[in-house]
Amino acid sequence: MIVRFKLIIALFIASSFFTSPIYAQSLVDDELKKGKELFDLAKDQGIDGSFDLAMKNFIKAGEVFKANDSLDLWLSTHVFFIHYLGEQGKYPQAIKWGDSIIHHLFRKVEVNTERIYFGWIHKLVGDDYLLLGNYHQGEQYLLDAEKIMKAGGYDFEKRNYSLFASLGKIYNHFREPEKAKHYFNRLIDCAEKQEKWDDVIIGYDGLAVNYFHQGKHKLELEEYQKALDLKKASAKARGRVYLNIADAYRSNQNYPKAMEMAVKAKDFYQVLAKEEEDMGNRMLAKVNLVRSLTLLGNLYTETQNYQQGKSQFHSALQVLNSSRGNIDSTEYANVLIGLANLEGEIKEWNLALKHIQKAIWYFFPETDSSDMFSHPGKDAKSKDFLAFDVFMHKAELLNNRFEHNQDINDLKLALEVLLSLNDILENSLKMYDYESAKMILARDNLLYQELAIHIALQLFQRTGDKAYAEQAYHFSETTKAMILQESINNITAWDLLDFPPHIREEEERLRRELATYEASLAEYRDFADDSTISNWERRVFAAKQAYQDLIKNIERDFPEYYELKYEPASPTLNEIGAYLKKEKAIMIEYFWGEKFLHIFALDGQEIYTHSILLDSTHLEKDLSDFIYYLGDPSNKLQGRDLSVFNQFVSDSRSLYQQLLEPMLKQMRENSNEKLVFIPGGMLGYLPFEILLTNDPTKPGADYGSLDYLLRKYRIKYDYSAKLFMNYSDLKHARNFTYGGFAPSYGKDFEIGNWKLGGLFYNQKEVEQASQIMEGDSFLDSLATKDHFLSRLGKYDILHFAMHALMDDQQPGNSGLAFYHPKNNDNIFSGNQRSIEIDSAFVNSFLYVFEIYKLRIQADLVVLSACNTGVGQLVKGEGIMSLARAFAYAGCPGLVMSLWQVDDAQTQVLMESFFANLKQGMDKDEALRQAKLSFLDSEDANHPFFWASFVQTGSSAPFQTGNNWLLYSLFVGLFILVMGGIRILIKK
Repeated sequence: MIVRFKLIIALFIASSFFTSPIYAQSLVDDELKKGKELFDLAKDQGIDGSFDLAMKNFIKAGEVFKANDSLDLWLSTHVFFIHYLGEQGKYPQAIKWGDSIIHHLFRKVEVNTERIYFGWIHKLVGDDYLLLGNYHQGEQYLLDAEKIMKAGGYDFEKRNYSLFASLGKIYNHFREPEKAKHYFNRLIDCAEKQEKWDDVIIGYDGLAVNYFHQGKHKLELEEYQKALDLKKASAKARGRVYLNIADAYRSNQNYPKAMEMAVKAKDFYQVLAKEEEDMGNRMLAKVNLVRSLTLLGNLYTETQNYQQGKSQFHSALQVLNSSRGNIDSTEYANVLIGLANLEGEIKEWNLALKHIQKAIWYFFPETDSSDMFSHPGKDAKSKDFLAFDVFMHKAELLNNRFEHNQDINDLKLALEVLLSLNDILENSLKMYDYESAKMILARDNLLYQELAIHIALQLFQRTGDKAYAEQAYHFSETTKAMILQESINNITAWDLLDFPPHIREEEERLRRELATYEASLAEYRDFADDSTISNWERRVFAAKQAYQDLIKNIERDFPEYYELKYEPASPTLNEIGAYLKKEKAIMIEYFWGEKFLHIFALDGQEIYTHSILLDSTHLEKDLSDFIYYLGDPSNKLQGRDLSVFNQFVSDSRSLYQQLLEPMLKQMRENSNEKLVFIPGGMLGYLPFEILLTNDPTKPGADYGSLDYLLRKYRIKYDYSAKLFMNYSDLKHARNFTYGGFAPSYGKDFEIGNWKLGGLFYNQKEVEQASQIMEGDSFLDSLATKDHFLSRLGKYDILHFAMHALMDDQQPGNSGLAFYHPKNNDNIFSGNQRSIEIDSAFVNSFLYVFEIYKLRIQADLVVLSACNTGVGQLVKGEGIMSLARAFAYAGCPGLVMSLWQVDDAQTQVLMESFFANLKQGMDKDEALRQAKLSFLDSEDANHPFFWASFVQTGSSAPFQTGNNWLLYSLFVGLFILVMGGIRILIKK
């Protein structure tokens, strides 16, 4: 909720400066005394509600102050003048007046009092922009207000801090959770110190909405409960929470509770809209009344009470129309979207599309509100998620009308709508600073793209035009690892472009500072007091802002950097096909949506498609059970149990028949040797090489004799086709500079909530690998985080044989446990932790968010630890694993694990893998041959032992010793020949 500061607060602020020594000295002048009298009169008239008289006298007072060169007093009169315009709901006039002052005085304010008043004018204009629905302009004015008032020494904690509430609201609207949380936490901290409990509730409510956008519904409800339980706050303040709680119940489809809370909200705001004396607060009550009516309309639609729903939407429109255009324009759009959905449900298609087109116009005025075929230009962008939703609703309406009347033109228009939305999303992604906000956009993007794929494939099936199949594939590809791709592009740009040394130094300093602060916050959060945690959170936020400010300046000053960072996301099918044909490879990409699993296969000549309706199969449960079985260490002990074996065979065959066989059957007979998988959703946890292409031919539980996909194809994985094409340029990795790290641990030890066993073969694994690769090994006490960080640019191969700790709830807190002297003393066990202990842990534990800030130049990272390829699944971006962090930091080739691995057998597998690399094999083939060798072992042919490790990214081979020998011989022969020629010439 936007909070305009109360008149009494404004009077207090102004009065504090009029009694200052500066003002006391100014009273000597009779003219200034006259201005003061007019100012006091205007204040009294404003308190009495005589706004017109008050504003006339403020103007007169301002003229007196201006004539006497008293800028701070002149500004103070305009603070009140603009405030009173807002109190009367005259937001456009208030903005116009404030803007004229801001532009007139730009760079002219110097003294602190002037800066503070000047900042307040920015703040008021920013709030008024918010009330009119212009969040972008509002954000800029409010951020400027914060900077200007800070420069003037303004203490937000002791004075009015409604600025934080306004900025928190903006970032909730933009779905930027870290920024919103920062400002709402600051609001709560300040309000609690001042015992302003109504403002504390605004903070709780804002945090709850923030968690709702992130899908953290448990935390959301906790914040709402805090608001309702805060009895020190007024009933009016608690009543403001009803609306958002109703929305939370609606998202969980608890319609009775949602309806109950929505009705409470409507009744509450109806009273406020009539009884609030403050015109600004009355207007806010009307805004929330509109939202309550709209929510009720949506609830009635979803429960199929269409007549009641229509009534609520029309009531909302009546409130809007009675407000003379002074309410946020997005509220009109929101009502029209709800009304259009209802009309679509009762098949009033034309009316529904008319309303939805008008809603689009509210967000993109360059479109024609009456022309259903009018769409924004290719450069359109927005940070308003409702602007994205309106296109989705239009496409759904057209798709539903097609299903009703079978007019293919509706499908074609729906596809055009979603193509326009795709452009807007790609442009909008560049507007966000933090990865958390981009993750939310990627998640919602998945819903839009699923509908687009479904529509494009319907057009392909009905027309036979392969352009539609290619379009469907393009939509799928745009959902793949957008954020990861941007990071890799960013690293490439830093490598290629010639930035001035001071910029490179500042970028590296800020990046390292941020990583240090994040690591400290992660450790102290478990035991430090709220004040300490709050201080660290502010440090992290300030460091992030400083880094993003630098990046924005670089994007502005170096256009070539911007172009490289945001280059087009996906290659053309012709580009992919040419490479696949040359490599004799098939690429299979999966799009896992809410309703469908769409599968695309490319073999260099054709594109093949297959779709599975998820509700019609048990695929999701079967896959989940199978993945759980594979990663359960107890199953390796049941390897000879015939019933367990038969279940494994049945599950593996079933998954092969659903996920692969339909695609491979469509393809012509060819000599393809490699399968490249681009997984989606849960498929990121599955090693496809264990799928069975045929039923068993031998009796008994013999895992080694099965026809695994591994036997037929070389298999590799990638995050997207774009990244696959990036890596295709790497014909050979550089050479064999190897660095391996294997710390020692105690027999059993604990770190926080993690209980881990000792590792007994990891040092042998690294020692053998370093001998094969003729590289460096860091064993036991030498396997420290500092040794790794100090040698980042030295090695082409990095090998980590150590414990990896995975946190599914907070992926950034996952990481690698390097050596620390206390590892063997259980110093981290239990709950008795201290800053000294945790500081030591920070210095030995490499967090995922620290890896994100690194620049890793190695061609291959081998993560020989448990679960390094698993983590939280983020829809639209993939699995937030430890391996992904290394890819994010720039490493093109990875070997990672998909479950808890066996220490002893991993050592054997890695020895074979590195020996194969040494012979010059491609990375994927080197791992494949290492796995195949396990199938001949009676003791370790169960997939648990060999199938966990997979290779992703670049599979280019390393330069072998033989290659260097041939090269040396060639160079030597060349020198001899040239020497001989010179001798002949001399003769």
